[in-house]
Amino acid sequence: MMANPQNQTVLITGASSGVGAASAKLFLDKGWNVVAVGRDMAKLETNLPTSSQLLRSVADISRSEDVRQCVEQAIARFDAVDVLVNNAGYGITGPFEFLTDDQIRRHFDTAVFGHMNMMRELIPRMRRRRRGTIVNVTSEAGRIGFPYNSIYEAAKFGIEGFSESIRFELDQHGIRVKVVEPGQVKTAFSRNSDEAQSPELRRTYEGFEKIERLMRDPNAGVEPERIAAVVYKAAVSTSGKLRYPASAISLKVFPFLPDVLVRSLMRRFMR
Repeated sequence: MMANPQNQTVLITGASSGVGAASAKLFLDKGWNVVAVGRDMAKLETNLPTSSQLLRSVADISRSEDVRQCVEQAIARFDAVDVLVNNAGYGITGPFEFLTDDQIRRHFDTAVFGHMNMMRELIPRMRRRRRGTIVNVTSEAGRIGFPYNSIYEAAKFGIEGFSESIRFELDQHGIRVKVVEPGQVKTAFSRNSDEAQSPELRRTYEGFEKIERLMRDPNAGVEPERIAAVVYKAAVSTSGKLRYPASAISLKVFPFLPDVLVRSLMRRFMR
């Protein structure tokens, strides 16, 4: 079953570009009120259309006070938030030993704690209304371990497990939790990624340059609008389904392969 979008409001983080912007446009087209959250107002203004049903909100979701103010603005404008789409994030690549503490903590502040900050602020409001949906956008990397991606994987695996657990807590209050798992997407995501920096890196770890080229290929992956369609499907579904794979072919194969075969495939992939 699908929810009726009439007079409903969605709050989307990471909405200034890519999947977030595509999702914001799709929800607007479907008649929703949209709160588009990002760090850069210029990008929010450039990449999103003018609409009386759109509220642009600048916030650093790693900061609890920013999140609180963002949600208060949304409530003041639209009275309630029916759906939260936690989409904000960025890539981080490289062998673990060459990533700094600052890089790792900064990534988790956005990709894990930022999601939790938004949820902590909105869950009580949804609980009092006894309805709401939370869509956490993760990745195929939240289910499958790819080389030189360990910190990104740790964050995505963390949100996957967090979502799987908290859905049981929230179900009794009428709040649904969904997880959308994209594969590679044609966005600026890879160009905006953080990366390990060391003169030793490329001569120490085999296959890193190949992985790096693949991840930074602007033509690899699918258009963000395809992922946005899955985000919308998850948001309006009233089913108890948790996971929504989105263009991630690997999720149709890798989970069913024996570990010895997965290791062999990854080794070939890295050569």
